[in-house]
Amino acid sequence: MLRDDRCDGYKFRRQAPIGPFVADFSCPKVKLIVEADGGVHDDEAQARRDAERDEILQTVYGYRILRIPNDVILNSPQYALEQIQTALRECNNQ
Repeated sequence: MLRDDRCDGYKFRRQAPIGPFVADFSCPKVKLIVEADGGVHDDEAQARRDAERDEILQTVYGYRILRIPNDVILNSPQYALEQIQTALRECNNQ
């Protein structure tokens, strides 16, 4: 869905390094990161690490993070795309 500028013309990079982290997908133009979260992210310890990482990416690097569960991406791709498009619009309005 994010390949070849197909998401409203925005370019996303896959496995993009940002500081010491690697984002699943990032759109540098509007500073949006999309993370595709598998089941491991349901673990309490992992959720804490994710929250700490997100805080650094937001405060230090200025990115907004959108986390979408893998099952949503696989079972409701149109809904996932709508969530990304909404986040892109919100990033543009800031």
